[in-house]
Amino acid sequence: MDHRNFLETARKLLRNAPTEADIRTVVNRAYYAVHLHVSSWWNNTPDLPKYRGGAAHTKIPMALRNTRISEAKEIGRELDDFYWDRRLADYEMRGPKVEGKFNQKFGQWSLIRAQDLINKFDKLDKRSLKQSLMEYFETIK
Repeated sequence: MDHRNFLETARKLLRNAPTEADIRTVVNRAYYAVHLHVSSWWNNTPDLPKYRGGAAHTKIPMALRNTRISEAKEIGRELDDFYWDRRLADYEMRGPKVEGKFNQKFGQWSLIRAQDLINKFDKLDKRSLKQSLMEYFETIK
């Protein structure tokens, strides 16, 4: 399956007067579209550590934030922020952090955010990115 199908699923959920549960699902699917896009490249790139499961959600953004490439740093920060919004959407049902957050505007913003992150990641020079990541991993050995 193509991870971008998650974006289409999220778009469908936003079309017809979505409920809060729909919006929370939109945030989840939009986040996973980006996460799977980035982690697919990552895990198919030789010499990079392979992260699967929960570790990938935090270790990949952390590594991106620690490269020398400003665009990768930004993607790492945004992906990390998106991860925490996804966790709120999935696990926090009430309280001040989520009160009124999951509305149609936030759902639409999540879709835009996801597509923007995918586009930014696609524009990165992957050879330079890999080199910068390898340099980062050398510093933390």
